[in-house]
Amino acid sequence: MRQATFFQRALMAFLLFFALSASAQQDIKNPREVIQESTSEVLDIIQEHQTLDERKMTQAMADELLQTLEPAVDFDAIARGVMGKHGKQATQQQKQEFSAAFKRSLSKLYMKSFQTFEVKSVEVLPLPDDFSSQNDTRAYIKMKAQTGNNKVYSIDYSMGRKDSSKPWQVHNIILDGVNLGLVYMNQFDGAVSRHGSIDAAIANWSSEEIKKVDEI
Repeated sequence: MRQATFFQRALMAFLLFFALSASAQQDIKNPREVIQESTSEVLDIIQEHQTLDERKMTQAMADELLQTLEPAVDFDAIARGVMGKHGKQATQQQKQEFSAAFKRSLSKLYMKSFQTFEVKSVEVLPLPDDFSSQNDTRAYIKMKAQTGNNKVYSIDYSMGRKDSSKPWQVHNIILDGVNLGLVYMNQFDGAVSRHGSIDAAIANWSSEEIKKVDEI
């Protein structure tokens, strides 16, 4: 039950994750504006599908959507974070293989999230008064999302950029106090212990994560 609760939260977070990540490519300096504009666009698309009673997404569609995130999301860096302490021991090839496996599992998660949740409304909270869009390279964006059954989720997005000339990128998501990056890191650590090696953990990652999503 606890596992299902985590993945239900992850589904909700990832449904909106595509929205703000894709928009990080836009020429907008304020990360809050990035989220506001893109989330609105994606919610319009979702509403259109709901109206047409076509809340379906094929794996090919999910894969294509993920590909659009490539310029805005450093999947390699995120995957290294999920590998945690094992990332220090991993070879470059292992890191690349896990990055690919991690993206495959996210593809399934996005497809499931689209089919599972009806997002009713979203509120992006203001940035702190001391935030500088010209100088800051880190930002924490807080969002409230309400689903069709009136469940309200609190979503915190950790965003960053290398310098002021680079686009904002999502680095992590915290949903209702649950740090998704940390949970995934613990799951990878458990996979290494369970399978006995980094290679075996990587080889089984996609199938195990997809099975968890299918069981929701």
